[in-house]
Amino acid sequence: TSDMLAAKAKGYTEFIGPAMAHDTCWLDYFLKACETTAGCKELVTYLAFHRYRLDCSAYEASPENAGWRDDLSYLLTYYRLMQKYNSRGFNIKGLVFDELGCLTPSYTFSGEEEQLQYMKQWYKLTLVKVKMGDADMINAIKSTPWIMPKGPDAHSG
Repeated sequence: TSDMLAAKAKGYTEFIGPAMAHDTCWLDYFLKACETTAGCKELVTYLAFHRYRLDCSAYEASPENAGWRDDLSYLLTYYRLMQKYNSRGFNIKGLVFDELGCLTPSYTFSGEEEQLQYMKQWYKLTLVKVKMGDADMINAIKSTPWIMPKGPDAHSG
């Protein structure tokens, strides 16, 4: 918290928790520790995350696409963490996608065509449509089975 307190003294007011690429369980435990660290929960105002996929060339914003359902589950996990910790005294205002992209099986960056496919399908045809209130996309998400939060609860034992 010392870094955030130093930034706060310089006038900064918004702070993002550590960004995760896959391990949402780690973030839950970080926030649990933050909860008991003096001044920490007042400083975390956003949760950030990365999302990288290996299947971008076949990725579609469709309930039939396992990758799309997985991305929705990942997003749901972060949203539920925000709700959980806000109910415990945090003031987390929202979620921030700070990295989004595609990788090859050898974990190097995919080509531009695959990157654009994922950005179009996930960002433009899913996230932006939901943000704009597109009823068809919202209903597609609500009616999609197998969307669930990931990872154990840090407070469960």
